[in-house]
Amino acid sequence: MVNNARTLYIIGGRTDNIFTNAVWAFDLGTYEYEMLKYGGIGAPIPGANYNCLIRGEKIIVLNGESYGTTPLIDVHEYDIIDNSWKHIMSCNKAKNLASVIDLGDKILTLGGQ
Repeated sequence: MVNNARTLYIIGGRTDNIFTNAVWAFDLGTYEYEMLKYGGIGAPIPGANYNCLIRGEKIIVLNGESYGTTPLIDVHEYDIIDNSWKHIMSCNKAKNLASVIDLGDKILTLGGQ
């Protein structure tokens, strides 16, 4: 979950053992939800506990977990304007439930499991 001034973005999630990779926008002014994207080329596999941060009009989605708490190692970018996904890279170590900090040319991951 990340936000810019007027919108809270929710990516993925889990109910019981059913995972999603949907992108939702929650308008902080009207208190209304809108589904922006569900899956598609370049999207992360359905999962939960993604680590996310926002860079301008793009959301960086790192790691997370999927079915059977399988750790995910991929990094994806969601473009808010184009409503599209792009796979960026795979990490050498899976980390979910972590804090992420944007250092400009790097992303620092703290904690997690």
